Amino acid sequence: TFLMSNMCPQQKNLNQQMNPHFVYNCLNSIQSYIFQNDTDRSVAYLAKFAKLMRKILESSQNEYMSIHDETELLVLYLELESMRFKGKFDYAIRVDEKIDPFDYKIPTLLVQPFVENSLWHGIRNKPGKGHIDIEFKLEKDLLFCSIEDNGIGRSRAATIGREFHTHH
Repeated sequence: TFLMSNMCPQQKNLNQQMNPHFVYNCLNSIQSYIFQNDTDRSVAYLAKFAKLMRKILESSQNEYMSIHDETELLVLYLELESMRFKGKFDYAIRVDEKIDPFDYKIPTLLVQPFVENSLWHGIRNKPGKGHIDIEFKLEKDLLFCSIEDNGIGRSRAATIGREFHTHH
């Protein structure tokens, strides 16, 4: 859970960049669907990817975006990753009823990198199906966002990361 108003300018700038590995992985997935002659999936994936890239480019012009736009972007991102991971996880995004998602604004692309970490460090190496919960809530005029997953946990993910780098 993090408090939206406490983000420093440097952190905002870092979080406004989409991970290049995600872009490369998406392009590789499209290529894979094409090689498999899976026209329907390649077209669906490419359409979602193009829509996500357009939203990212549009939003990058602004320092802040509405919670509505952020959640739309998160849905596209998670749909692409779910296709790529072949349904290995599901997710839920909730916005507190006290929040007008069009009025409340947050730093652009602030939440996506945290969701990406949840997926890559929590869910990816989890046996069985994973789940990610994203919630925006308002408490005493402060906007909070929490991202929770049922993944393997930070210590296990760190161990796997160390083992991978030791053997490669």
